[in-house]
Amino acid sequence: MARLNPTVSEFRALYSAIESSQALTLGSPPANEPTLVARLAVHLTNQLNVIHLSRGHVLQSSAVFVHGRPQVTASTFPKPKPGSVEIGDLLLLRTHVHRGIVTERRAILFQAKLIDSIPAKPDNPNQHFLYSDGPWFKYVRSGRELNGQMRRVAGRRDYKGLQYLLIVKSKLPSPASCSTITPGVKPAIFVAEPTQPILSAYRCGTSELLDFVTGIAGREFLSPTTERSYGWDRVVDDLIRYGAQKSVIARRAGFPGGRRATWLLSGTPHPNGITAAQLSESLAKSPPDFVNSAGDELTAFSIVEVVVGTTDDQGPN
Repeated sequence: MARLNPTVSEFRALYSAIESSQALTLGSPPANEPTLVARLAVHLTNQLNVIHLSRGHVLQSSAVFVHGRPQVTASTFPKPKPGSVEIGDLLLLRTHVHRGIVTERRAILFQAKLIDSIPAKPDNPNQHFLYSDGPWFKYVRSGRELNGQMRRVAGRRDYKGLQYLLIVKSKLPSPASCSTITPGVKPAIFVAEPTQPILSAYRCGTSELLDFVTGIAGREFLSPTTERSYGWDRVVDDLIRYGAQKSVIARRAGFPGGRRATWLLSGTPHPNGITAAQLSESLAKSPPDFVNSAGDELTAFSIVEVVVGTTDDQGPN
């Protein structure tokens, strides 16, 4: 496992950055899930990129916004409707490099949900089933390259890569032990495992994101994939490629000309990052202002990649 071992001061800086990004995300105006996720992507990237690690380590993050979300259907869905569901709202990627060489890649795919009570029960049983049971599914309304392709995200109860991102609408008792180091900041984003019939294993969003950045959380994936692969590696690759070959237009979202686009929201993709390799040519330079808009009727997902490790002229981890 390729981990980052921060000093005490670096640990506090990382924790504070992630904590602050959540507080900024939940500022006014109120917004729907995709817009809140896009805000989180912007603020998380901005906050992480001001941190300078010692001992020759690199920490660089970038956030990408993609119009549209791949839809999937499964013959084993527990309910006849909806016939298809969105695969997710946020894809976190972590690339670890050692002296300029990629040694590990990790990912978490989140389904975001605004909640007003704990414990939370997802309101879409078919989407919940997709995460809880990891069935075989087929892409639909996902562009010509993905439509009809069969995949399987994970086996049942394999939740390292599949989680719910819970955004609290109002003041709620904390469902997890959450410590804060930023004055005035209260935990308002949590993660949970997609167990049935209700979500479980609630955890502070700050702790989960910190563990992801340092290499503890998330599920490993291989890139590039082979044509015969159909599991987790391929699904992560599908979502990144979907961002590069987007095919969904959201004209009513109020973007200039209703343009199809994948926007670079924040940061600069690291040369060793997977987003730099696959998305660099498709990134539009003028993203919508998610921070100050409600994002009505927005259909989209976000990708955040964090690249950590040592530079090519430094000592070992």
